[in-house]
Amino acid sequence: MKKRIASIAFGFCCSLLLSQQALAEEPSVQLKEVVVTATKTEQDPQDLTQSVTVITADEIQKSSARTVGDVIGRTTSVEIYDNGPLGSVLGSSIRGSGSAQVLWLLDGRRLNIAGTGGFDMSDLPIPLEKIERIEIVRGPSSALYGADALGGVINIITKKPTGFESTITGTGGSHGYWTLGADTNGKVGNAYYDLYVNELRYGGYRINSDLNQTTTGAKLGYDFSKDSSLEAVVNYTEKEIGVPGSIYYPSPLAREWDRAIDSALTYKVRFSKELDLRISIYDKRDKILYNDPDFPPYSINISKSDTVEMQTNWLVNSWNLVTLGVEARGDHLESTIAGEHSASLAAGYIQDEITIGQPLILIVGGRYDDHSVYGGQFDPKASARYLIASTGTTFRASIGRAFRAPTLEDLYWAFDGFEQGNPNLKPETSVEYEGSVEQSLGKGRMIKFTVFDRHVSDLIVWEPDPVTFIYSPVNIDKARISGFEAEAKFTFFDAMTWGLNYTYMDPKNLSTGGYVPNVPEDMIKSYINIIFPTKTNFYIEGRYVQNYVQPAPTPNPSAHYWVVDAKILQPLTFGSYLKTDLFAGIKNLTNRSYEVLAGYPMPPTEVYAGLTVRF
Repeated sequence: MKKRIASIAFGFCCSLLLSQQALAEEPSVQLKEVVVTATKTEQDPQDLTQSVTVITADEIQKSSARTVGDVIGRTTSVEIYDNGPLGSVLGSSIRGSGSAQVLWLLDGRRLNIAGTGGFDMSDLPIPLEKIERIEIVRGPSSALYGADALGGVINIITKKPTGFESTITGTGGSHGYWTLGADTNGKVGNAYYDLYVNELRYGGYRINSDLNQTTTGAKLGYDFSKDSSLEAVVNYTEKEIGVPGSIYYPSPLAREWDRAIDSALTYKVRFSKELDLRISIYDKRDKILYNDPDFPPYSINISKSDTVEMQTNWLVNSWNLVTLGVEARGDHLESTIAGEHSASLAAGYIQDEITIGQPLILIVGGRYDDHSVYGGQFDPKASARYLIASTGTTFRASIGRAFRAPTLEDLYWAFDGFEQGNPNLKPETSVEYEGSVEQSLGKGRMIKFTVFDRHVSDLIVWEPDPVTFIYSPVNIDKARISGFEAEAKFTFFDAMTWGLNYTYMDPKNLSTGGYVPNVPEDMIKSYINIIFPTKTNFYIEGRYVQNYVQPAPTPNPSAHYWVVDAKILQPLTFGSYLKTDLFAGIKNLTNRSYEVLAGYPMPPTEVYAGLTVRF
């Protein structure tokens, strides 16, 4: 432990030395991109009052990522709950949160399933090529988004067509892996469209770990003027997957069939430069059928969510922006195991962004949720940013309250031999404090340090009974997850980018004195991207994870592990209309044997190669 901390300290001392050189080379610059998830309004990243990471389409293309879990897994304080084979359950955690405590959005509409409360990233209804950027907001966001955003929010923002382009992509690799995708999009006058389809096949590296998956979708929009637009979206996903189970309880014959359809209609209008309005209608339906001949009968779980949301932004004056919003949602679960249950929600939120000169920005707000299961709940939040323009130094601080009710499956899951719900669960609440300092070092360079402290009451955790070993959700009386984050990013001569981040977490169960399960102690992640004069792009990333050891009977994953992935990409242009990308990558370069979740071995070395053609 001491050697690890010393190595981390040495690395960031080197970053500080490099920062002094960078400050001498060039002045700080204003970023031009915007972030929308943190406040539901467009903000310059420099004006953010809380911790946010933005991953661009260019970064995704150059990286070694095959799934959205690979994309976000390299970022600070994010852990991926990975069951191993492609297509298997892929959950997410931010600062030690559970999957149901992270709200996933696709262009602002929720992806979380009503029954489980979380989102399985393997069911993402769009291919990575359709993503414009991903915004990751760390920390409580219930003041805007409600009960599902205790740990944070991950918003996937898709591309909007600006001209005519068609794309075909094909990939092949180890263990029978291949993908074939086609996309066409364009703009005709004030109308635009985007149509896509993608096929994925995977043979798997364990018995009964194969995958057949299809995703398809369409986006149609019309700009009535530069100030008003209407957009309709529909995405469909279906997959069949083998479910091998854990090495402790294998299920060599179990199969799962998933179907999901996600649709939305959004109208936006700007009445003036001071006032705008957005009205959205969302519908999400998920069906999961599971069958294991060794443990009949089969199960069917159908989740439905219908949402209507309206938001208006009012620029009261040059230094004061007020956001008002209302949301109504109905959730329904039909399950052969958990039964049939419904829940409804009505909520309203308000936020006030106040700019005091150039240095200081204050944001205060809150949201009230009236839920049919847990009643009323008010979640406030306040945050601030202070900028020293002469040095490019930014200080941020925030405090927020968050809330999560038990999911319908937490409450009503019937005993299936391994798991059982708990109808006596209480909702969990939390208060989190955060403070950070960020030093801008010019174009593409920065260092940042953040501390956070989350106090949770009645945290919901699935744990095995010490006598029966049956897993059930239980309320931990009190828990505290505190830690710190360190980030650094440098570019050299516009040809090389180096990123490094470190996260330490201390997840204490204050009732027992032990650790909250499935929360790592240390995470170190780093990547290097190099662009050669031939435009060849080389990318390599590595991550190291140190886990806490849990007492029996709780099984433990690998005590610690490190993994390296790499990719090389060569763009080629033929004339003015045909552009291609040749690429090849390798996952788990050093063929490490490790587990992220106990009993679920991760893949050995896998290689892949492919071609993308645009015309």
